[in-house]
Amino acid sequence: MKLKTTRQQILELLAAKEITSVEEISRILHLTPANTRHHLGILQGEGLVQVAGRRKAAGRGRPMRLFQLSQPRLEHNLDKLSHVLLASLKSRLEPAAWQAVLHGIADDLDDGYTKPASENVPKPNLTQRLAGCVELLTEMHYRARWEARTGGPRLILGHCPYWSIIVEHPELCQVDQRLIQNILGVAVEQTAKLEPNPQGLKVCVFRVKAT
Repeated sequence: MKLKTTRQQILELLAAKEITSVEEISRILHLTPANTRHHLGILQGEGLVQVAGRRKAAGRGRPMRLFQLSQPRLEHNLDKLSHVLLASLKSRLEPAAWQAVLHGIADDLDDGYTKPASENVPKPNLTQRLAGCVELLTEMHYRARWEARTGGPRLILGHCPYWSIIVEHPELCQVDQRLIQNILGVAVEQTAKLEPNPQGLKVCVFRVKAT
């Protein structure tokens, strides 16, 4: 009988558990967490697995990512609903209050990522924070990456999750900027908004202004 591959076992486990974490997969299948993340990364790239959310860790640790089998895209009315909600809320608030709402949205979106794992653990350096930022934004479908530049690192977003309503609501770029600043702990400046890169793909770019 042909033995099942590790990734087949992971898919079957996700089918049975519906939602689970790297730690649980590693324990059940007797894998190291690093090996589990490697296989999950491949399955995500193939569109078979997706991040379902985060679970608060025990103690002061960072939230654990939860995984599930990818679901077929369903028809929905979320774009129109989001547009109506944002427009309605903005029309009812003074400018200062609206800015506070946008900042609050960004602060909630990091899902506890910026909270230190422990008071005794040194703060990650900028390179580590950039890697963590890319990981979180990629989970949120930004297709993020970063690159070193003479004038400071640049964070490049290859996809805008709000592309269908960004024209009506450019203030969502402020949410992105605030979210990135929260994660990196330094100021950033948006230098490109859905502009074509050398390959012709539209990207958004944020320059890290200070370290």
